[in-house]
Amino acid sequence: MTKDQFIRSYAEKQGISIKAAREQVNGVFDHVLEVVPTLQDGEKLDITGIVSFKVKDVSARTVRNPKTGEEVQKGKTRKVNASVKATLKNAVKA
Repeated sequence: MTKDQFIRSYAEKQGISIKAAREQVNGVFDHVLEVVPTLQDGEKLDITGIVSFKVKDVSARTVRNPKTGEEVQKGKTRKVNASVKATLKNAVKA
C-alpha cells in the first residue's frame, strides 16, 4: 500500500475528503519528523500499539572499508531505531 492509497483508505473510513485526509496524515507524519530528531539519547517516542522510535548516540570508532581493507575513523553520530509493537505484530499474524 502506498501513502496515497493509505490516505484514500483513511478518507473513506473517516468519511472525509481526500484533501482533508491528506492534510491530517501529512500533519502527523511531519510532526513525527520534527519530534524524533530532537529526542535526547535514550529518549523515545512511543506510538502505542504501532511503533516506538528511540534515538541513540553512537560514539566515534574505527571502521574498515570492506573494499580496500583500509581502517577509517568514523565520527560520533546519532541513529534512530524503530521497533514495531506487539499489537501490530499480532494483527499481522492473525
